Amino acid sequence: MPGPELPAPSVAVRPGRSADAAAAELVFAAAADAYATLAGSAERARRILSMMWARPGHSASFEHALVAEIDGEVVGVLIGFPARDRYRLHRALLLGSLRHLSPRRWPLLVASLPQIVLATPRPPRGAYYVGTIA
Repeated sequence: MPGPELPAPSVAVRPGRSADAAAAELVFAAAADAYATLAGSAERARRILSMMWARPGHSASFEHALVAEIDGEVVGVLIGFPARDRYRLHRALLLGSLRHLSPRRWPLLVASLPQIVLATPRPPRGAYYVGTIA
């Protein structure tokens, strides 16, 4: 018995790659206002996410991503990881990004961290955390 057909059978899904620049742009688009506010501008946020996407070890890395393609073009991205790792990976993203930000932005980031933690629902033990869908 064949499985259900996808709504868009021409979509191919594969693991993310460090060279997927279009996926980094989709990550930005998924939370553009938040990234632009924290970075100081949309342009700076895009540049930082593009650099960070290609590096492993944080919550916006290709290593935690699935990428959707149509005819070889990246059209979607999902980033997820075990929920128990979310704070460690988010912290690594923040620390890795700091050197690319003006020191004047650092107090905003530090002040926003507790709000981000409080706004994040506590998932069940053993859950998988999806941080980005675009």
